[in-house]
Amino acid sequence: MMLSRAAAHRTSLNVDVGAEGPADSDHAEKEEHDAMRMDEVNIHDYARQLLEAHGDKAVVEAAQKACAFEKQGENEQAETWRHIEAALKLMRGPHVS
Repeated sequence: MMLSRAAAHRTSLNVDVGAEGPADSDHAEKEEHDAMRMDEVNIHDYARQLLEAHGDKAVVEAAQKACAFEKQGENEQAETWRHIEAALKLMRGPHVS
């Protein structure tokens, strides 16, 4: 998911990764890392908002959305919802019996 976005971003900028020198390579890796980190921040922020709005049903909603996108062949969207689902589970914490 996140790597493909970074790769798409590089492609849209017409950056030839294979022709980069050492300094350019380091810069590209930093940009990719920053893009992935921003996505993680956005995922956790969205998960928090979803949890506040839907409570315990948020995890189920995220899982259902992931399944729906998988059935439609939208694998990148499905993966994003799986990440949201995982973030929600972390936020919810362990179950107490």
